[in-house]
Amino acid sequence: MIVYRNYKQTINTIQKIETIEKMVNTAIPTRSDFYDLIVSLLIECGELETGITDFYCDKKDTVNQLISICRKNSILAGSILNSICSNGVFQLDRMIEIKTNLCLIKSIHFPAKISLNVPEGFVYYGLYPEIYLESTSIFFEEIKPENIMVVGLRSIGTPLSALVAARLETEGCNVKTLTIRPKGHPYNRFPDFDDKIRNILQGCVSYYVIVVDEGPGLSGSSIGGTLSALRLNGIDLNRTVVFPSWVPSGDQFISENSRNLWQNCKKFCGSFEKQWILNGKLEKNLQKKIICDLSAGMWRGRFLDDRLSYPPVHPHHEKRKYLLTDKDEKSLSLWVAKFCGLGKYGSENVLRADKISSMGYSPVVKKLSSGFAVMEYVPGKIVRKSDVDEKMIEFVKDYLMFINKSLSVPLQVSFDQMLEMIFVNIEEGLGGKWYKKSDRLKRLPCSLYEDGVVSIDGHMMPHDFLITENGIIKVDHIEHHNDQFFHGPQNICWDIAGFFMEFELDRNRRNHFLQYFSIMDPFIIQRQSFFNVAYLAYRLGYVTLAADYLRGGTDGIGFEHLKEKYCTLLKIELSEL
Repeated sequence: MIVYRNYKQTINTIQKIETIEKMVNTAIPTRSDFYDLIVSLLIECGELETGITDFYCDKKDTVNQLISICRKNSILAGSILNSICSNGVFQLDRMIEIKTNLCLIKSIHFPAKISLNVPEGFVYYGLYPEIYLESTSIFFEEIKPENIMVVGLRSIGTPLSALVAARLETEGCNVKTLTIRPKGHPYNRFPDFDDKIRNILQGCVSYYVIVVDEGPGLSGSSIGGTLSALRLNGIDLNRTVVFPSWVPSGDQFISENSRNLWQNCKKFCGSFEKQWILNGKLEKNLQKKIICDLSAGMWRGRFLDDRLSYPPVHPHHEKRKYLLTDKDEKSLSLWVAKFCGLGKYGSENVLRADKISSMGYSPVVKKLSSGFAVMEYVPGKIVRKSDVDEKMIEFVKDYLMFINKSLSVPLQVSFDQMLEMIFVNIEEGLGGKWYKKSDRLKRLPCSLYEDGVVSIDGHMMPHDFLITENGIIKVDHIEHHNDQFFHGPQNICWDIAGFFMEFELDRNRRNHFLQYFSIMDPFIIQRQSFFNVAYLAYRLGYVTLAADYLRGGTDGIGFEHLKEKYCTLLKIELSEL
């Protein structure tokens, strides 16, 4: 099943350099968002290093002068963040050194454009750099090493490994560091080193080696392949440790090699709860008091009475979120804080959310702090499918029309990629007979898919709407237009399909709804038929994988029911093509 996407963006290198220069020039410790700025600096330096390193490491991992300067800047940014987190001291000299290095980079011939992956942990999964500072402290206290090689797995392993290296340097360790990128099939990735990298590793056979990544993923192959490559280059597995973002057993890894190596190497992993919740840091930064955790589906027990009506959720795909109150004990105001991305990623999501809330369609984001969007809690009744009436339909019409008119963005998923997702998910979910029926989609003009791309809502589930005393509002609206899942920005017909299918609207209501959009889009009927199939194929893939992962539990059973629903609806749509 195709459910996730791997969006790669190409940017101008000089613009990235200028972005970092601007951060350096405006980094004043008295700024209220100073922590956010320094985290952004680490992310931006890491992205510059990743893009330039990938450019020169198209075939094999290597090092050169430009890569080394970029690596140094990432470590300097890591040193600044480490100092702020550890003792609250701002290292101005490190900031000046970053600026000097940027001038040096500009004096060297560098690639005009670089390609970047989204650093998923920073953007989607609430992965905070401090977790790796904790891992480093635990490792150092236990091992007390003198010589260390820190190996970051690009992309997000670039800034994280720089932070780890910076912290170890403050402990007096002799630290060498580099980044690599395992390549190949997702279930069998393996790094390929040139002689320069091999020579560096051969000089570190007596060192402790730390592999830094946000993984492991489903296969565990990136970390497993790296451990294998290090061992082949003389690094003793007994002196190799892994700094991951979580520590699964490894029994479920698809890669057998990764399963074996994972269980035999030492892991050090920090805790978000320890670094941000138990010590009160999140409350301090948000200037609110946490009442309860709403993450991983726990919001259902707070806001829904009937457990049988709980919509199934995949806990790993839910953003961190908390119910808050003001620190003033006399205040009765409630707030919701939801993770929406660190650095520029969170800022861009909030800018979009501000446009939507300005029209009264959603709660207002009052502030963005430490990657969390803080919104006033709006009491109301969570919508069910049976609540669909003319008021609900009119609200959705207006809401989607606003998005369609106001939030245009470039397409990120090509027509061929969309067709591949549809065909793969239909064949695996419904079988060959229905795959053959979907083949006629190939004859459609690509413009039917590519025109009118917007930053869609992306999550048109009944439980994401509230009926309040002031009318209907849309919640969970901030980041699904550009999350880690396949669709990304699309024609508004994707959201229309979501509304049609999730609320199970009959044909008459669908046709009446589409008339509203036909004034702007004379091809809406044909376009909508395509997007109905695309949406259902994607959702079938998602719930199939979720049901398999959560098999046996209540949510797993709920996803199985949804799988049956999407299969039925998809067959109907394919029959009417």
